[in-house]
Amino acid sequence: MLQRGNGHLVFIGSLSGKAPNGGASIYSATKFGLRGFALALRAELAPAGIGVSLVSPGFVSDAGMFADTAIRLPRGLTTPHVRAGRRRGGACDRREPR
Repeated sequence: MLQRGNGHLVFIGSLSGKAPNGGASIYSATKFGLRGFALALRAELAPAGIGVSLVSPGFVSDAGMFADTAIRLPRGLTTPHVRAGRRRGGACDRREPR
């Protein structure tokens, strides 16, 4: 990518990297770390024409970590009541380089 002068890296994070919750401190810490890494890397690579995005999928209440551990979602956050595997809302940290 550096030799070509263009490209794009995409990281998959979690909304837990934006809204921490009790009972999942290690998970939240890793997602906050990934978010910080992606944001810093974006600033470093933008002058070289390389973009960096962080996709943060929404919380899933009926499968995975929350279903397996019965951890409650952070206050103010909800999930749609749909089966696992169907599309859910999320967030994407992506800004075009200046």
